[in-house]
Amino acid sequence: MFERYYKELVGYFSRTLGDTEQAKDVVQETYLRISAMGERADAVLEPRAFLYQTAKRIIIDEWRKNRHFHPMAFHEAEQVSTEHEEPLEHLLSSNRMKSLHHTINALPPRCQEAFRLHKFDGYSHKEIAEMMGISKNAVEKHIIKALIACKQSVDAMQKEDV
Repeated sequence: MFERYYKELVGYFSRTLGDTEQAKDVVQETYLRISAMGERADAVLEPRAFLYQTAKRIIIDEWRKNRHFHPMAFHEAEQVSTEHEEPLEHLLSSNRMKSLHHTINALPPRCQEAFRLHKFDGYSHKEIAEMMGISKNAVEKHIIKALIACKQSVDAMQKEDV
């Protein structure tokens, strides 16, 4: 399982973290954690998704421990220009980002994956379809579903601001 997805995982997390060496460390730690599971790892129905989810949890754990281990896409998404903002405006911007982050995390896993690969990592629909093992049409449906959810979230936030 691990060998099959090694290059894909390193590539994805290199772009996400902005550091190939950190990505290799995360992927190695992912392998170690899954190896420690023994026979339970063989029972995983979606090994690719399991690898990604395990790696993401490792990144979150490291970030919480060190506070300097920042996934690039998450950091960029939350980065708000605060040079000329009032504290209240900054708080509102931060709350909007948290709300959008929550909206994206509430999507079904495959929908989240397609959306993130397209919007944060810049993959084409065709590339995502190949990576996820689904049709291009399915990728488009996932991305549309995610965009609709984000738009509804933004619309709801705008109504609250009025």
